Amino acid sequence: MAVQSLPVPWRDPRTRRALGLQAMLALGTAVIGLSPAAGVLNFLYTPLIVAFAAWLLFFRPLGYIGFVVWVWMLTPLVRRLADYASGYHVVSIVMIAPLAATLLSVMALLRQRRTLPVSIMLPHAVILIVLIYGFFVGAPTAGLVAASFAFLNWASPVLFALYLLCTPGSAADKADALSGAFIWGLAAIGLYGIYQFFYLPPWDEYWMRLSELRSIGAPAPMMVRVFSTMNGPAVLAFFAGAGLITAMASRGAITKFPIIAGAVTFLLSLVRSAWGGIVLGIIVLVSRSDAKRKAAYIIGIVVLSIATLPIIATGEIGRTIAQRSSSLGNLSRDDSLSARLDIYSSFSSSPTSAVFGLGLGNTGDTASRLGNTSGDAAANVIDSGLLEVISNFGVVSIFMFVSLGALLLAAWRSAGFDRAGAALAAVAVASASQFLLANPFFGPAAICFYPFAALAILFGIEHGVFSVGQTAPQRDLRAMRQTR
Repeated sequence: MAVQSLPVPWRDPRTRRALGLQAMLALGTAVIGLSPAAGVLNFLYTPLIVAFAAWLLFFRPLGYIGFVVWVWMLTPLVRRLADYASGYHVVSIVMIAPLAATLLSVMALLRQRRTLPVSIMLPHAVILIVLIYGFFVGAPTAGLVAASFAFLNWASPVLFALYLLCTPGSAADKADALSGAFIWGLAAIGLYGIYQFFYLPPWDEYWMRLSELRSIGAPAPMMVRVFSTMNGPAVLAFFAGAGLITAMASRGAITKFPIIAGAVTFLLSLVRSAWGGIVLGIIVLVSRSDAKRKAAYIIGIVVLSIATLPIIATGEIGRTIAQRSSSLGNLSRDDSLSARLDIYSSFSSSPTSAVFGLGLGNTGDTASRLGNTSGDAAANVIDSGLLEVISNFGVVSIFMFVSLGALLLAAWRSAGFDRAGAALAAVAVASASQFLLANPFFGPAAICFYPFAALAILFGIEHGVFSVGQTAPQRDLRAMRQTR
């Protein structure tokens, strides 16, 4: 069987109808969100998303995969529209929608009886056990609500990845669904990000003022640090980076159109760790491809760079990017680096928490909004995946890091069979490589790691890299070959 990769081919009429229904849902949400009645989204949005996701899960499972990605990308914007109409909510029920839609995958996962290699199941299981440990450590101090919410943000991407691994369907079709959503999502977040930079919408300005996030710039045009439809520049950079890599690896000229807008918004996020991550991801993509594809990728990168350069090198966009880039050569004036070094320094002086861990719900935004803690623990947003994992889980985090390394190694080993597998592994590596300066294993950012690693590994399973006799994915692949 010739493996077809990105974007979604839309061969199945039922899949096309499901995509049409998704478009209608998005249009209806946009119409309500831009109207004076946008406040009703506080009550209607999450139930509608959950109901539609459940229908897709059981009747259009490929559509469900892409829908989950779209919900993670667009829900923060829906929240801002609702808040702009009805008043700012420190804790918004709208933001439950991505978690709820993703966790529905557990319902399908529990119905499966698929055999997967121990080397693949074990890392996922260990990660979930570490998260459960963090929940029980954190619940007494942070409170049940904060610990539960943090646990679901850590665990839902892992469970979604297991769903992709264990449920019926080929790796190619699932990769089509996941990567297609990221490619066309790149167009959406790219165009909106550019608009946001030049003409900051009032709902975004309103949210910036009341959320008091100092890391996203000033609430004014051309002074904002672009976050597009997401709830922060770092999360935007994860999604845009994943979309850029998958679009570069995709077949078809039409899938290349989102790249320029996506690249501009990606750079306007000003997340330098993501800039380095995408370079590493492209290196992985090229290195795990054959000679013909290597040449095609290099030519494509040169052409796209030439097309994008006039935009990012001139005007306000060029000035903003150049100002951020200049700090790379002057570390003594790099406030962001200084802040991170302070975090590392303060963390090293707290040996007790490093042994047992603070537990889930005691750090970051979750603690400050939902937790029982106060002071530094509640307000401390740890901009480092390394330190946040250690802070939450203590010495037990060793098991998590070993498991994450095992997943990355498995994705790397599976990446050499076709362009889709290489692209999936490249995104996983690009996301994970930012763990020193960001957290790619939590919440929306983890959607750019675990599912991509899982599908890259599924390609490896289908091609016999990992085996425990005849696995279920291999049986599916063999059956499809026979029908064709």
